[in-house]
Amino acid sequence: SKNELTPLQKQQRLITKCKNKAVTDEFIQRYQQSTKNAIEHILKMGETVLEVYELSKDGILNEHDLNYFCMNVGIDEKGSTFRKYKAIGENADRFREHLDKLPSAFSTLYEIATLDAITFEKIFIKGENCQGLTLKQVKQLANINSPVLSMNKSIQSQPVTFTSAQIAKTVNKIN
Repeated sequence: SKNELTPLQKQQRLITKCKNKAVTDEFIQRYQQSTKNAIEHILKMGETVLEVYELSKDGILNEHDLNYFCMNVGIDEKGSTFRKYKAIGENADRFREHLDKLPSAFSTLYEIATLDAITFEKIFIKGENCQGLTLKQVKQLANINSPVLSMNKSIQSQPVTFTSAQIAKTVNKIN
């Protein structure tokens, strides 16, 4: 509707009603730093899983080493958690470049890890802060730019440009 406030307008309205904005800003900063720390820890866990996996594939570790590792950290080598950590580990360097923009949920980070480079760039490099994106929202944004199989079975990409306003609109619509 036309009377809905933009996120910036909502934020400005809230600021005028804050009793102690300075103290609240400190809590916001602390929370955001904790989010960055959480993402960094997830990335390190992903890198660890990836490294153990690669060493077992290279023969430096055997399947028993891999099984022992998985048993002790509480993940199944053949399960989705292992697969997700491995994918996150594979994308850790790319993620580190955008820590301030990434959501901290493990499953959402995995979904982002599955994005092709073009979609990732449109959302996280050219877009604004996307920390609030949910798993569902990332899937929706990814589907907007997904390859389409044509009649001759060749894959073509549809050109899509994400603006900050589109990402914000999607985020606000789902929240």
